[in-house]
Amino acid sequence: MRLLSSGDVCEIVGMKHSTFDEWCSKGVVVPVEGGQGHGDHLRFFMMQAVGIVLALELHASKRRRALAYAGQVKVAGWLCGS
Repeated sequence: MRLLSSGDVCEIVGMKHSTFDEWCSKGVVVPVEGGQGHGDHLRFFMMQAVGIVLALELHASKRRRALAYAGQVKVAGWLCGS
């Protein structure tokens, strides 16, 4: 299974890199591998990208769910790579 880079995910979901980095640092999105040191790139499943799209839609919706809520839902584990 091919894993996606942070740049791939941002391109697929239409998210700014700075926002994606913030979500990763807050634990809203957890990479399936990488991030253990300088130059160790984060990698993600395609289904995590799908979960991020859903989280963005929730965030932009009329109900305007908080980022913490999107992290709690984790779209059946997709945001956390499980």
